[in-house]
Amino acid sequence: MQERVLKISWFICGALIGILTVAFALGSVPKGSKITNDTVLYQNLSEIQARRELEPNFDNDLSRLAHLEDRYQEKLPSLKDHPSLREPLKRVSKQKYRYAGKKR
Repeated sequence: MQERVLKISWFICGALIGILTVAFALGSVPKGSKITNDTVLYQNLSEIQARRELEPNFDNDLSRLAHLEDRYQEKLPSLKDHPSLREPLKRVSKQKYRYAGKKR
């Protein structure tokens, strides 16, 4: 008798968990024909109003950036005079270029 009550209680708990899972899953999916209220956020948007320049002039910005550019250039070491690379570089530079692809 006690075993039968235990089986029924497990069945009822499983059925309740299943029903709740289905209810949450269906509740999180919006209906296709339902219009939500979040569209109100986008109704009163318009173009951003900005003052127009008659003739845009970027010369000041370009000169400032050109002045700053020297600070950020890296001084990388040259590897062409490195002893272990000198001979392979000479060998590769002496080879004539040959196109290995197909002709069109």
